[in-house]
Amino acid sequence: MTFIRKIKIRGKTYLAEVKSYRDDQGRVRQKFVRYVGKLIGESKVIPGKFERLKIERVMAIGGTLLLKSIADELKLKEILDAHTNENGDLILSLAIMHCLNPTSLNSVKRYLLNFGVDKALGLDVENVSVKRLLTAMDYLDDSSFALQRKIFEKICKAYGAPRDSLFYDITNVYLYGVKCILAKKGYNSKNIPLPQVEIGLAVDKRGFPIFHRVFDGNVHASKTLSAVMNELRLLGIERAILVLDRGMAAERPISEALKAGFDVIVGLPLKGEVKRRAVELSRVMVSPRNVVKLTNVFVYTTELRWRGGKLVICLNEKERTLVKEARYKRIYRCMESGKVEKVAEYLRKTEKGYEINEAALRKKEETDGLYAIFSNKRELTKEEILKAYFEKDLVEKSFRMLKGVLGIDPVRHWLENRVRAHVFICYLAYLLASAMQHKLRLINISAPEALEEMKAIYRVAMEDPLKKVEFTKFSALTKRQEEIVRAINPKILTEV
Repeated sequence: MTFIRKIKIRGKTYLAEVKSYRDDQGRVRQKFVRYVGKLIGESKVIPGKFERLKIERVMAIGGTLLLKSIADELKLKEILDAHTNENGDLILSLAIMHCLNPTSLNSVKRYLLNFGVDKALGLDVENVSVKRLLTAMDYLDDSSFALQRKIFEKICKAYGAPRDSLFYDITNVYLYGVKCILAKKGYNSKNIPLPQVEIGLAVDKRGFPIFHRVFDGNVHASKTLSAVMNELRLLGIERAILVLDRGMAAERPISEALKAGFDVIVGLPLKGEVKRRAVELSRVMVSPRNVVKLTNVFVYTTELRWRGGKLVICLNEKERTLVKEARYKRIYRCMESGKVEKVAEYLRKTEKGYEINEAALRKKEETDGLYAIFSNKRELTKEEILKAYFEKDLVEKSFRMLKGVLGIDPVRHWLENRVRAHVFICYLAYLLASAMQHKLRLINISAPEALEEMKAIYRVAMEDPLKKVEFTKFSALTKRQEEIVRAINPKILTEV
C-alpha cells in the first residue's frame, strides 16, 4: 500500500509517493514510487512535471491570429511575394504591426516577438534587421498600383465587388524629413509648419479601400480627381457615383468626371450664387414636410434644378446651434483674456472698449449648419443624395484610423520610394482592419476594440528540460473573445 511522504530540503517541502516493504533482515523500509510535487502552504501542490517546466516565451498572440486569418483569406503573402522578391512575409509583418502597435523600424523586432507575429508568419526573427526591412520596402515602389489591383481583385472575390457609390477624399500627412521631393508646404487647415505629402484614398460603402495614391504636398484636392478616374478605369470600374467633399468642387474636374461616364455627388462651397440661394431657402425650409432622417439626426432639406442636375440644400439645426455656441464661447474667452485680435471680425471698438458687432455675427451665422450638395443624377431623390453624401464620413473615419490607430504620420522616411512604401504598408494595415470591421459588424464591436480585447490572449511556449519536449498552451478565452474569433474565423478556435 502506498502513501504520501513529506520531504524537507533546505526549508522547502516536497511530496513523494512511497510504499513500505520489509528487507531481507525483516526491517521496514520505504520504496520511492513517484515524485508528486512541491507543497505550497498547507494544501497547495505544484505537480512535479509542471514544477520543472521552463517557460521559453509568452506571446500576446490573439490579435495576430485574427489578422493573419484575414491575410490568408485574401492571399496577401502570395501577392506580396510575387512583387517583392519573396519578401511578402516582412511586408505583411509590418502591416500587422501597424494594426497592433505602430512603432519605428528599430523597435519592430521586439514587438514581433511580443505579439508572436514571427511564429504566425513563419519568420526567422534572428534574420529580421532594419536593413532587411528597408530592402523589402524598396521593392514596393515600382509595383504599388499593380499590387493594389491584385489586392482589389481578391477583395472582390472574397467580399463582392463595390456597389453604387465610391467615396474619395484627400488628406495631408506630415514628414519629419526635409529632403523628400514629394514633401511640400501646402494646404493645411491646422497650420502645422512641417512639410507634407497628400494621400488620396477611395473606399466603397462597406469601408473597403479601393486604392490609394500619394501626391505632392502642395497639390489641390480638386486637381487629383482626373488621376483618380484613371486609376478606377485601370481597376475595371467604368461607371460609379463618385461622392466628393467640398474641396473637390471645381468646375473642370467635375466636368471631366461627367464626360468620363462617372456620376457625381459633391458638396459645393457656400459662396456666390450658391450661398445666396442656400441662405434664402434656409429661411423658409424649416417645416415637417422637409424633414429627412439621417443616421443620428433629423435635417431640413429642399431641392432645385441646377446646371443640368439637382442642388439639394440641407439645414442641420443641431449643428447650427453647436457652431453658434462654440463661436460665442471663443469670442467671450478672447475678450476676457484680452486677445481680441483673434476675433476682431466679430467685434467693434467703442469708447469703453470692445463690443460684439451684431451685423457681422449674423452674417457669419447665416451659413452655420447649412450644406449645398450637387448631383448630376436628377432621378435620385433628395433623400438618396443626402444619405450618400453624408456616408462620405467613411473616408474621414478611414483617415482617422490611418492617423490614429495605424500610425501613418508623421512619416520618418525621407527617400521618396520609402515614403510611398510606408503609405502602402499603412494602406495594407487599413485593409486588414476594414476587413475585420466588416466581419465584426454583426456583434457590435469595432476592429480597434476587438484587437484590444484580443491582447489578453496569450500563447505560452514551454519546455520540459528532463524529457527535452517543447509544447505550447493558450490562455482561456472569455465569452466575448470567443464571439470575436467566431466572427472572424471559427477555425482559429481549434488552434487556441
